[in-house]
Amino acid sequence: IDSDKSVELDVPVVMLTGSFTVNGHPAEGPFPLRFEDEDDGFLQVQPRPDGSLAPDGHPILPGQYSVFYRAEFGRTSPWSQPPNRTTLLAEVDLRSEGSVELDLPVDAPRGEVTGGDADPDVPIELWFSELDGPDFFSLDQPPGEGLEEILVSPGTYLVRYQQPELSETVPMAENYELGCYEIEAPVCEPTCCVPAPERVLSQEAPCQYDLPGAPVLADQLEVWVDGDAIARDETDGWEYRDETQSSIEIHGPTCDAIASDDLEVKAAVEC
Repeated sequence: IDSDKSVELDVPVVMLTGSFTVNGHPAEGPFPLRFEDEDDGFLQVQPRPDGSLAPDGHPILPGQYSVFYRAEFGRTSPWSQPPNRTTLLAEVDLRSEGSVELDLPVDAPRGEVTGGDADPDVPIELWFSELDGPDFFSLDQPPGEGLEEILVSPGTYLVRYQQPELSETVPMAENYELGCYEIEAPVCEPTCCVPAPERVLSQEAPCQYDLPGAPVLADQLEVWVDGDAIARDETDGWEYRDETQSSIEIHGPTCDAIASDDLEVKAAVEC
């Protein structure tokens, strides 16, 4: 380039907007999304609690993208996000405009993990690998407990058993194939709700209770005090303590009754 010549460069930009839902509901908790283009470039996006991707738009280069949901490692439950590591949500064309509507279908598997005289206090490690796609996840599953206490993305998975250490109750193994497991996509009219099992809540402060995790479908949370359902009400009922929806506070006369009689508080996601 000659020193007396000026160069004008322009970076094209499309503003990414739209929504993300789980079974048609706004998604609570962290749901990291990854937009990958054809040249291995990518953009990480964290949807907001109201389901929007970015209220004022997020700048992204024009192109065609594969959109993946990518959870962090670790066991999850209906109280938190699915453990799937590479769930393909959609192929989107953002060459001219950036509005997208994304939904992550989830459902609870059925059945339980058994094996010999397995110690119920020692989880069994299971790896689920999608047969016709890149998705996978792992679970540390307590023997004898139902798989319905997790949420996962539908698909057909090859399930492998792992036990790297010596045990008196289960055999050592690495990548031992247990077979294929199909998790069907939920049929929703108009949206799906996946129940979370009833849990006794631990009181962290007077009338304040931590949830096991922010419920995926927080609008379906039900709360009971001493066996009686209470309403979501800031004056005489329960309400989330903040926008993370990871804890609740009980107000009014119901709180007074809890304090005086040491009543048990439970919560569940009911459909």
